[in-house]
Amino acid sequence: AVHHEWYLPLMHFMFFLCLIGVASSVWGLYTRWDVIVKKPFSPAHAAFCFPTLSHANAVQAYRGAINSFSDIPPESSIKKAIFCYWLFLLVSGTCVLFIFTIKFFRRLPKWTQIDVESPEAEPPAPNETHVHEIVTIGDRMHHQNFVSPAVVQANETGA
Repeated sequence: AVHHEWYLPLMHFMFFLCLIGVASSVWGLYTRWDVIVKKPFSPAHAAFCFPTLSHANAVQAYRGAINSFSDIPPESSIKKAIFCYWLFLLVSGTCVLFIFTIKFFRRLPKWTQIDVESPEAEPPAPNETHVHEIVTIGDRMHHQNFVSPAVVQANETGA
């Protein structure tokens, strides 16, 4: 009785929120597609697998709740539709996961190999950085003598 009164309505609500979340993800992917396609593959692309497979897990949990506590017959069209939706998410998400994993491992040596042969760009001297000018020029309130030139140089070079 508690499952029919509280659990199942809560699961319907959570499934509705899941559908809103996946619609938001699809819309975000659609609006950013031109930018995403132009960028080279990076480790950040692997993050695209997580929402799809996480959503597939949520749909599986919803299916389990409906199968266990709902009075909907097993051969109903809503249960078949949810099963087909779950299967589509699971298969497509797994395919994307395998493709991105292969791409990730193929590019991993290039991303992690340190180039020790080419000369490094020498960072600017501490008195030639923009941060040094901001810190040392101006009225007394902005003048900060306590900033170490090493810190200024590290900040300027992105260290």
